[in-house]
Amino acid sequence: MTIGQTTLRTTLKVAGKHRMERVSGYMRPARDLPATTPLMLQLHRSYGREIIMTWQDDDGGKLESKLSEIVAAVIVAGEREFRENLRKDEERLEKERIEREAREAEERAERERQRLARIAELNQMRIDALLESGKLMRQAAELRALIPQVREALSSHADVDSQSLGEWEAWARAEADKLDPVLSGQILQHLRAPTLDQE
Repeated sequence: MTIGQTTLRTTLKVAGKHRMERVSGYMRPARDLPATTPLMLQLHRSYGREIIMTWQDDDGGKLESKLSEIVAAVIVAGEREFRENLRKDEERLEKERIEREAREAEERAERERQRLARIAELNQMRIDALLESGKLMRQAAELRALIPQVREALSSHADVDSQSLGEWEAWARAEADKLDPVLSGQILQHLRAPTLDQE
């Protein structure tokens, strides 16, 4: 039966112990039970086997004489079940909200962890580029310092003409310039702080 939007189940059966017989494959109360056999009406939730209320023929009267009491009790039980279902829905929705917010917080934390890890990686790349600049700067300076030393050492050699020496100097300066991180632009790899929008 349905009370508003709440479904309840009722079962009407013989109260107490009685004989059963098989009818069309189902066990049922024996057909020869007297009409005075006491009956029992049970009200159940729409799901499961839980009994909410029970009425039966007793000294207070037959079920038929208790109909107004039963109807009122069924309506009250329906309202109670309806409110219970509303409460359960509220709890379910609240639980889902908390779980959703927890998931979203975890996702935000993971995104932040990945962002910080990427910034750390970019900073390490910047340090590596800085160290490389230092190495290249030293190599370029060594080459530039070597050029006048070689010129002076070869100036007294008769077998080295000034044209060859001049060509060698130009070549050595060009090689030093290629190594120089400022002239080559390599220094730009660490000049500015890394940001994620550079990717």
